[in-house]
Amino acid sequence: MLEGASGPVTLLLRDYKGGAEDAVAHLLDLVYSELRRIAARIMRKERVEHTLQPTALVHEAFFRLFNGQEVPFENTQQFFAASVRNMRLVLIDHARKTLAVKRIAADHPISDMSLTSEELLDIGLALDELAAHEPDVARIVELKFYGGLSIEEIAAVLESSPRSVVRTWTWARAWLYRRLRGAK
Repeated sequence: MLEGASGPVTLLLRDYKGGAEDAVAHLLDLVYSELRRIAARIMRKERVEHTLQPTALVHEAFFRLFNGQEVPFENTQQFFAASVRNMRLVLIDHARKTLAVKRIAADHPISDMSLTSEELLDIGLALDELAAHEPDVARIVELKFYGGLSIEEIAAVLESSPRSVVRTWTWARAWLYRRLRGAK
């Protein structure tokens, strides 16, 4: 749902910043199906028995975006990028809570498409470390890995060239692989 500077999402964000209280409800109605699709894609990478559902992920991430503080985004691309980031943070917080209650055995088998709480936490910590030194690189990883955006969509969000995004994504994957292998 990438749109121009005068699209409905961007206009609702401006209305919200201008004090229109009902703008958030209209915004959620407008973007809910796209956020739900993104959340479902993110949740497919989680373990099968995960207790958090895509709907809950959307609601928690959306609540975190509009928690009474001023929103830091101006347009649709920035809104969806912030939504993906908040979904990642919700999953990390959920993993931390799960680990606090129950430790999963170190030799727990996983499929290629699922992540244990420890793995998700390791990825989150590595991504936070990367963001501290290379925030633009970390943002590409968030949008690609968690958001499932295509290279072209990421380039549009970051106002960059697809070639630059591919180069950075390739470097980031190698960095994360080395970092995560060393973390175990």
